[in-house]
Amino acid sequence: MKYKRNYIVAAAILLPLTVLAVFLFTSGMNIHGTSRSPQVAFALLYAVLGALGGYFFHNFLHESLHALAAKKSGAVILEFAVAFTLFYKKNGKTRFKLNFRSGYAGWVSFVCKNPENAPKVLRASLIGGFAGTALSLVIPVAFYLAFADFVTFYLLLSAAFSAAYMLVVNYACDFPSSDGALLFDKKGKSDQFVRTARILKTESAAYAGASIAKALSNDVPSENTVVYYDVVSALEQGKTKLAQSYISYLENMPYNGDNEVIALLFEKFFIACVTGDEAVVDGLKDDFLYAEGTSPSALRAHAAYRRVTGENEWADSLEKSFFTSLDDSELPGYAASEREIYRRYLGKNSRAVG
Repeated sequence: MKYKRNYIVAAAILLPLTVLAVFLFTSGMNIHGTSRSPQVAFALLYAVLGALGGYFFHNFLHESLHALAAKKSGAVILEFAVAFTLFYKKNGKTRFKLNFRSGYAGWVSFVCKNPENAPKVLRASLIGGFAGTALSLVIPVAFYLAFADFVTFYLLLSAAFSAAYMLVVNYACDFPSSDGALLFDKKGKSDQFVRTARILKTESAAYAGASIAKALSNDVPSENTVVYYDVVSALEQGKTKLAQSYISYLENMPYNGDNEVIALLFEKFFIACVTGDEAVVDGLKDDFLYAEGTSPSALRAHAAYRRVTGENEWADSLEKSFFTSLDDSELPGYAASEREIYRRYLGKNSRAVG
């Protein structure tokens, strides 16, 4: 099973923590109440409310201090999502909308004003997130000690346990690319930290207008520090075989996320279409059409496929959607790279590219 060791570590810590939570729950009856049924029912209600409130409180503090530390270190916050809300920048303005996914997993997206400071900003943000998690554990305990009674016992200590669980999952189990794996690395020299810093540096340069190829022009990765943007850079320069080798490196890495796996599928399918590799196209077609998305790389790959099948009207429609999607990008440099890839590989079939 993938990450078997990490799950074993998580279980070894969380199971005793759960036993302690149950022990404290039953002890609360003796400390602040009785074992009568109404008290037990109220205790359960307060415990559930406290655990849920503690989870959202943890997410808010964790993401807020991620963002604050990053901003203080020279970052521009592009997205801040927590508790079913999403604040984001578009056309230089901060906007707001409801977002279901942020209800169970918040996030912060940012770029650096100076791309060269990416490792420093990343480290500061990670420290901020850890401080937020620690505070979400300490604050409920402190409030309980100050206002100790039946209600605060179950509300606040349940909130503290909720934060403790997040502390274990995020920092104690060393899941690849987790905050803990990045924060407690080999002084910023681990492959995971280097890869994450390279992504941040590239996106920061792209935010300032540099193409992906230009952003990575003086940055030659090792097999273990290749990132998706290296594939984009190679395609932008017409180096198809280099892009294929980068894809191969990435596929062999043990800790690719689902989004990266899907992005690599799009690029493999795109390369197969533009190089006329019918065997690979047939082999990947079903997976591609199942995972088909609306990202620029997905639309580009789909347009290439419809050109191959001779469905030119469909391809023209996808082409328009591709260029429209780039107009909304907060990374103008990335948009420029995508346009160059389209021009280089599909321009001769395009009515929109000169």
